[in-house]
Amino acid sequence: MKDSKSFDQWKYWAQCAISVLDEYSTYFNLSQQQFSSKSNHLLIMSNPKGFFLFGALDEVSKIGTAMFRWIDFVSGEKISDSSSFPTRSIIQAVFEEQQLWGRKLLEALVDLILFGETNNEQYYKHYLLINELKTMMNQNDDWTEFFGKPSNNLEFQKKIWVKSIADCEPFIELSKCWYLKDKKSISKTPKVNKNVETLRQKLIRAMSQTTAREKLIFGLSYRNYTHLSESIHFDTNRDKSFPNENDIIQNMGKIWITILCVINRVQNLIGAIPDGFKDEFNSLLSLPTNEENLILQITGDFYQIKDIVLLDNKELCMIQDVIVSKYGYKLFKVSYLEHTIRPEPYEEWIAGNMMSLILKYSDHKKAQANDPSIYEYLKSVAEEEYLQHYSAFIVRIWNNGMKEYFLTGKEKELLKAFKL
Repeated sequence: MKDSKSFDQWKYWAQCAISVLDEYSTYFNLSQQQFSSKSNHLLIMSNPKGFFLFGALDEVSKIGTAMFRWIDFVSGEKISDSSSFPTRSIIQAVFEEQQLWGRKLLEALVDLILFGETNNEQYYKHYLLINELKTMMNQNDDWTEFFGKPSNNLEFQKKIWVKSIADCEPFIELSKCWYLKDKKSISKTPKVNKNVETLRQKLIRAMSQTTAREKLIFGLSYRNYTHLSESIHFDTNRDKSFPNENDIIQNMGKIWITILCVINRVQNLIGAIPDGFKDEFNSLLSLPTNEENLILQITGDFYQIKDIVLLDNKELCMIQDVIVSKYGYKLFKVSYLEHTIRPEPYEEWIAGNMMSLILKYSDHKKAQANDPSIYEYLKSVAEEEYLQHYSAFIVRIWNNGMKEYFLTGKEKELLKAFKL
């Protein structure tokens, strides 16, 4: 039987998302009526920061309405086979809608993080005018491509927008404009629509400023965004791992956490913490989380060279080398001690959160040092030869019972592994 209390909580959070602008719009000096009735350009010229932040939370509000549909779907009759047709198509449709909203939220979150560098009305205006001009120039390029001549009206509008953008420039530092590829004056960038920074580059820049929670939402790399994008683009050769009800629920959780990250960034930009909804948002944002521990799994100093580890795919390996990326992630070069996947010896670079420690090499050497006869004998053995014997010994005891011990926790298997 499905947990009705859990779904009631989800419905409450969805309602919070829908109503978020009720408590934040006053901080933007922009009402629902003004946002709906006035043109985007008028709002950009008169209240650019408020317009941008209102737009970000307007996405949150729309997602709240979608969440009610998802809740109704997963709280209904239990689905016995999520891979059968047409059930799989129904679930995939819901899942891919969630991916679309996840992508939009991620895009909003990236810009909100980066506006922390330029939290000034003139930068918001410059950013929004640039994007308006980009859209206008793309329209004109499209018109020229398909009709053979540029639009005189769009060319005229372009001149007005270029002047408005130029009027912003004395009040900003172009070198800080993270949304531009070339940090040049509008007068020196005739192809403005080609000068807007890609999401990939913005996300890479934002990564250095993210909290642990945001890093997990970003997925630690650009791959998470491309994964979200795969769900909204046609590709016959896409992955056929069909989502189920639990995936829908997990996606709701990810989207809700992203919403909290968006709200947190909005609070930072307005310099205020509204306390509506019985302080629900702020209570959730202040709860202790395990994100730091999860991030530590790929940044912490848990493994050393020559340690024996077990990968997530149950392959036994020895660590040969370690590097640290510019984002602080540790990557370990491992050699496979058993060749269960490929017959030839090979190596791979693996992240720390994809392995578990089996034996520390330092502990192994300490054990040897406690036996003087072994210690003296090993002094005469070359390092390469010793590591070959060491690897063979580990594989032998692994297959004699240590593997079962680590996988099942049965102590008798560990004793069996060390029987001569």
